[in-house]
Amino acid sequence: MNCDALYEITLPDEITFIGEKAFWSCDRLLSVRLPKALQRIGDGAFSCCHSLLEIDLPDRVQSVGEKAFSSCDSLYRVHLPDSFAERYCRENGLAFRLAD
Repeated sequence: MNCDALYEITLPDEITFIGEKAFWSCDRLLSVRLPKALQRIGDGAFSCCHSLLEIDLPDRVQSVGEKAFSSCDSLYRVHLPDSFAERYCRENGLAFRLAD
């Protein structure tokens, strides 16, 4: 996938699953807005997105694939407390902050 010009993306509201390596190695991607209906993120979906700064994992997310955010060195997460997203971040040693 050639995503050299992709800096930010807002996914449509009806999306419930992001496939394996969907945004793999989109080096210039800074921000992703995920739909509230999202339930699953596939393996390596955002891996090697070195510039990715922010992604909000919706409260409905119940599954995050292996290495979905590996090598996202600049990333922090915004999410609701006591959600799967918070547990995922804690268990995988990923930086995050709680949503206001």
